[in-house]
Amino acid sequence: KRSFKKRNAGRDEPQGVVWPKTKSGDRSSMATNRGILAAAAAAGPGAMEAASKISEEKKWRFAYKKHVLDHVTQSLQSPDACLAMARAGLEAAQTSFRFLREGHPEMSMKDAMEKLGEDIFDTAELKGEQSSPSKHELTLSYGAPMLGKPYYQFEKQRKNKISGTKLREQLDKWVEYGTLEPDVADALKTLQMKQGDWLDLSDMHFVLLGAASAMGPLTFLLSLGANVVAVARPGALRGILDKAKDSPGKLIFPVQKGVDWKGMVAKQDFDALAKASGCDLLTQAPEIAAWVCSVAPGKRLTIGNYTYLDGALHVQIAVACDCIMQRLCAERKDTAVAFLGTPTDAHVVTKGAAEAAVAAYEKAPLWMKLWEAAGVLQQNKPRTVGNLHFMDSIVP
Repeated sequence: KRSFKKRNAGRDEPQGVVWPKTKSGDRSSMATNRGILAAAAAAGPGAMEAASKISEEKKWRFAYKKHVLDHVTQSLQSPDACLAMARAGLEAAQTSFRFLREGHPEMSMKDAMEKLGEDIFDTAELKGEQSSPSKHELTLSYGAPMLGKPYYQFEKQRKNKISGTKLREQLDKWVEYGTLEPDVADALKTLQMKQGDWLDLSDMHFVLLGAASAMGPLTFLLSLGANVVAVARPGALRGILDKAKDSPGKLIFPVQKGVDWKGMVAKQDFDALAKASGCDLLTQAPEIAAWVCSVAPGKRLTIGNYTYLDGALHVQIAVACDCIMQRLCAERKDTAVAFLGTPTDAHVVTKGAAEAAVAAYEKAPLWMKLWEAAGVLQQNKPRTVGNLHFMDSIVP
């Protein structure tokens, strides 16, 4: 701790979303995480007893996993419990995390979203040059079976597409392998049956927070003619502009007030346009929220968080995105919400998925068992709460 404080002594604090200060004066992630989880637990069936167990945990860094699993168990007691705990946790996060901006006193994220948020962006648009396909067909990338072969060989085939009967047959094989749950295959087959109508997204609007994310749906949505509202930094927006231009979709993005963005689009001067466009989720969350709420009036928006940063910064940007999404949902009641999850968590699963996990563990080869004994691998254990199941897939 001393070396950390010494390294950071005299440095200016970063602007935007930051962790709250502790009694010792540092901005600690551990104390804040524990406080938020305790606040959520207090709103559930375990009430203050559950919250006290979290607050009084002395070895949080190494013992937090059991508290997270208890938290999920409590939230599955009833729909009311689940919603109450989620709302209390989000409220605690937004009141705990702070927002710094030069010329303003430090304030909570909740206050920042209410008090700041000036109208600093105009709305720019770029319509793709490709025409929409006359026939929409569901395709999936599949490089064919590569069991036992190195990944770089698959990489050469990853652009292979399957569709039609071959796709349906492959879906059945994936279900048989255990790669897909049956309801996923059924959903894709239904989409295939209605692909002519359902794959035309020209009347749909999607807000992508972290639009340049490699895991995000930007390219896929643009290829189906969707209207994509891109929230990304200027540098990332440069590549997004090229993708939009070479698609049948439309890109909607924030641009600085007073900029002649139409002239730049006409000249296809994307370098200059990118420099005058874009935004920063960590430092401009209130303004981004105000802008997103103004986009495509009268249209239903689907907003998704696709951001990722390393370490504590990831939590900060997640809080910023949560605040933006909450503001949009409050102002536009028909808003739909999407989220890119992580497999290393505690997720509710079907009974079939829980049973499949147990069966796979029992059939695990000897080398996996040896690595487990050495502490390198650990079992993804299913847990049961009433008639519900969830997986302990947390990686500490």
